[in-house]
This record gives sequence, structure tokens and C-alpha cells, in this order.
Amino acid sequence: MPKAVTLVGFMASGKTTLGRRLAQELEREFIDLDERVVVKCGMSISEIFDRHGEGEFRRLESESLRECLQEGTVLATGGGVVESAGNRELLANDSTVLWIDPPFELIRRRLEEAAARRPLFTRLGMKGLEALHAKRRALYAEVAACRIEAAGKQAPGRVVREMRERLGELESGGREQNR
Repeated sequence: MPKAVTLVGFMASGKTTLGRRLAQELEREFIDLDERVVVKCGMSISEIFDRHGEGEFRRLESESLRECLQEGTVLATGGGVVESAGNRELLANDSTVLWIDPPFELIRRRLEEAAARRPLFTRLGMKGLEALHAKRRALYAEVAACRIEAAGKQAPGRVVREMRERLGELESGGREQNR
């Protein structure tokens, strides 16, 4: 059975949309880590943040990550999963990690359209998110086997084709440079 394929990247980068399509094309199970946390807790991510704080959400996220890194799955993570050194180690060792990296301007537009569902957007505002994005880029690069530059004008099918090609290259030749 092949290793899990894990998608990392900033919030609103398209990990869930692309992950579902990739899993379908690879004929693998798809898991959305945020959805797994929501089901496990019986409340939305916003509710978890409001009632228990970001620290508790990150603890639940780490616990769910360990449970979800199964051989053969395609896993879309939350944008902050890389904040934990333990999570970064798990991701790098137990899966093939693809970093979905659209331009920040595209992320900005998507976040503005879905602000109510994003607790960090509400708390940090756009300037704070831009700083957080810059900080996390190094963490995504640390765990990623390769970086996928998913520009907004590309159709998801085209990005998924690139992901499949890069996975094939990784299987035949090892880790790419992703910086």
C-alpha cells in the first residue's frame, strides 16, 4: 500500500477541493482533517476556538492527525497543522507532503468571501493573516516533498494533473527541492 498523501498550505489555499479530486483520481480514501475534528468534537471549528481556545483546537488537530495518517489516504490538513514540531515530524515521516501554495492575493479574496467561517480571520484581520502566512511558509517548506503553485486562474483539474505528475516523479526519484 502506498504512503498517505498529505496536502498542506495556508487556509483557503484549496487543499480540500484539490484533495477530494486527487483522491478520486488516485482511487484512494479522502480525509479532511478539520472535518474529522468537527465530527470528533460535535462542534464547529469556530465553536471550538470560542469555547476552548486555539490551544485546545491544536491539541485535537494533532490527535486527529495521528489517527488519520493511514497508508493510502489523501489527507487535507488545516493551515496551522505545521505549527507543531511533532506534527511536522509526523507529516514528513509518515506521508508524502504536497504544499499547495497559491498567491496570497487569491487567498485574500477567498478569505474575504468566507470570513465568518474562519476564526483566525476574525481574530487577526487581514494584516495579521498576511504575517501569519509569511511565517508559516518556512514551516510548509520544511515538511513538503514538493510545492504546487496553484494560481487561481488554473482549473482544479489542471492542478490535480500537476500533483499527480509530481507524485510520480517523487516515487521514482525522491524528494524535490521545494523552496
